Amino acid sequence: MHWDGARLQWAVGREGRCVSAGEEVADGAEHAAEVIAQLKGKGLQADEVLWSRRHAPCALVPEPLDGAAAFALEHGFAPTLRSTRSNRFENGLTCWEALEDGVEQAVLKAWPMARVVSGTLAWLEAIQRREQGKADAAVYLDVSPARSFWSRWSGGELRGAMTSAERLPENLLYQVANALHRDHLDPADVRLHLSGEDAPAIQELFHRFFKEASDLKPFRTWEATELQLKHGRWAMLWNLESCAS
Repeated sequence: MHWDGARLQWAVGREGRCVSAGEEVADGAEHAAEVIAQLKGKGLQADEVLWSRRHAPCALVPEPLDGAAAFALEHGFAPTLRSTRSNRFENGLTCWEALEDGVEQAVLKAWPMARVVSGTLAWLEAIQRREQGKADAAVYLDVSPARSFWSRWSGGELRGAMTSAERLPENLLYQVANALHRDHLDPADVRLHLSGEDAPAIQELFHRFFKEASDLKPFRTWEATELQLKHGRWAMLWNLESCAS
C-alpha cells in the first residue's frame, strides 16, 4: 500500500495475480492513520505487507554527498528523513525522503511485520531497466491525487527527478520544459510516458510539445481483469510488488 497525502491505495496479490484492491480518501496524516486502522479492522491481511509514501518529498544524491543538506536546499525545509540506497545507478544513488512518522507508526501498529520501502527508488529502478540501452531522451511523469513525480532520462541514464505539489498540466509542462532546457534538450526530441491521474488532459497538452506523449505500459501487470482497474492509475503501486520477497 502507499499514500500520497490525500489518497491511500492498497492491493493484495497472490502468485502474480491481484485478488483485491481499493482506494480510500485519507486527507492528511491524522485521517490516514484512521483509515489504516479501519482497513485492519475490516480484515485486510497478508503474509507480507509493503508500505511506501507515494511521491514523498525527496532528494536524490550520489554518495558521499550530504543528503540532508541537499534536501533542505531543494525543498526549503528540513524534516526527519529516511535514506535508502540503490546500487543500480553509477556511483550509487541515495534517496532521502521526508517521513510522516504518525502514518508510518499506524501501519506498523496494524501490521507489525510491515516493511517500509522507498517507492521512489523502486520506481526509478524499474524505469532504469526499461531505458537501459536507449539512445534518446525520455521523461516519466506520474500524477497522484495530491502530488506528482517526474524523472528525466537521456542515453539510458537518469538526469534528474523531482517530486512536486503541482498537478495542473500547464504548471507541470512549465516545470518539465524548464528542466529539459537546462539539460540543453528540446521537448520535441523527448519521449513522455504518463501514469497515474488525469493522463488524458496531460497527454493532450504535452503532445503538442513532445516527440510523443503516451500512456505508460506497466513495468509489471497483475492479472486483475475482473477488477476493472486501469493499469496506469495503479502502475506505481503494482511496481512495489517487485520489492516483495
